[in-house]
Amino acid sequence: MLGLDRRFDLDPFDVERRASERAASADASTAARINAARDEIADPVSRGTLLLRLMGGASDAPTDGLPAGFADKLKSDTLDVDAERDRLMNVASNLFRLLGNADNGVVLRERRRQIRETLNALRRLDER
Repeated sequence: MLGLDRRFDLDPFDVERRASERAASADASTAARINAARDEIADPVSRGTLLLRLMGGASDAPTDGLPAGFADKLKSDTLDVDAERDRLMNVASNLFRLLGNADNGVVLRERRRQIRETLNALRRLDER
């Protein structure tokens, strides 16, 4: 709908620009759908969940798990939230790239689990 590549590491300004351009020339109903798509894609956790579904990961069992050591980081009074968010975004981007290159079922499931844990960590970071 927005004409964006199917990847995790999207430029937020590009997402906004494309949505604005498409919504400006659309009827009210289509503009509303464009804005809803923009909102979903703008949120990294929603975008990651959507990408997993599009890449065939919806059938895997969801996990509430977190990456190793992340729960301890959340308890730290000295956690740099912005730096941790950037780190997790990079991890998620790399995992999605690896997922796209995997051709073994076991590896695919493991990459999807790792992505879900990373998305869970991003969500928990936002709740902090």
